[in-house]
Amino acid sequence: MNAIIEAGREELLPEPFKILLLSVCAGVRRDEIDKLQWKQFLPDEPLISVEPTDCFFPKTLSSIRKVHLDPAVSQIIEEWKTLSDSRFVVNGVEPRIDVRYHHDRCSKAEKVLVAWLRSKGIDDHHPIHMLRKEFGSLINQQGGIEAARAALGHSNIGITSSTYVENRAIITVRIGLKSQ
Repeated sequence: MNAIIEAGREELLPEPFKILLLSVCAGVRRDEIDKLQWKQFLPDEPLISVEPTDCFFPKTLSSIRKVHLDPAVSQIIEEWKTLSDSRFVVNGVEPRIDVRYHHDRCSKAEKVLVAWLRSKGIDDHHPIHMLRKEFGSLINQQGGIEAARAALGHSNIGITSSTYVENRAIITVRIGLKSQ
């Protein structure tokens, strides 16, 4: 995944790269990224607070969470903030809160990212969501399934274990027998 992040840093425009980094390094959902405001980025912690705002309500109550960031990722986001004159992390159109349909502010940047990910061989039906799943797998590897559930904002660990994490560890039981 590091190779994808580095390639994205060099090849993508800022807005699609923001979506890439937030998906794979913070496990934030597309709608959470779409409506993420600078006030939800807390660089001193460093973390992103997924919480209700004037234009966003999380998918479920358990989706309200604090996602801790690698300091290097936090530094990149801090640099974006100094260059931004928007209240949103990812630039796009103003949110439509007066409509009954789902409205993506950043759909143009999402489409660019999806096309780029496909050009890199990521052929998943939902490539941005696949980045979130990769985040869950990495958290699972480092901190276990409960840490992955909490970071992803799932209410049920079954959802996390069946859909979002891949256990890549090869574990064997050592019994101390000597080979002949």
